[in-house]
Amino acid sequence: GIATMLPMTIAMLASGILAPRTGLDAAMILEAVAVGLLAGLAVALVEETFFRGLMFRAVSRESGFAFTALTTALVYAAIHFFARTKIPADEVAWDSGFRQLGGALANFTNPLPVLGSFVTLVLVGLLLAGVRELTGAIAACIGLHMGWVCVIKATKSLTFANEVGAWAFLVGPFDGYTGW
Repeated sequence: GIATMLPMTIAMLASGILAPRTGLDAAMILEAVAVGLLAGLAVALVEETFFRGLMFRAVSRESGFAFTALTTALVYAAIHFFARTKIPADEVAWDSGFRQLGGALANFTNPLPVLGSFVTLVLVGLLLAGVRELTGAIAACIGLHMGWVCVIKATKSLTFANEVGAWAFLVGPFDGYTGW
């Protein structure tokens, strides 16, 4: 996962999409990598157990690989865009559930800004489905996913987006890393 994602970070730095933060030292880099590894492990275990473990297996029992890969990839991509929304305790009312649902789906009301990130995540989901199908297990999916999240988390803490760069449009506003 790290070996496949690190070249993307290097390309983003070389093209001016990202710029390194000032004052970086070895301790900051090590901390960013350590946090990235821990976050990557947690995210990969949860998401891959659900998507390429439980969901993939359940859908594949009734459908072929193509349908299973596509549906799990679409759900995997979509779930990333659920917005976190909170309703203060003093505002809870009969319609709180509807307001909560509306807030969670807010990113879907204007999909164009996040379309690049959504397409990227669908393609990632398809790749992971292919790995799951080829290996028959989720271990390789967990490893890939962990490496990807590690690089993204570390990169985001060590760099900043150059929003005026010529290639800045390639990165979507969703997470500051994925996009076209």
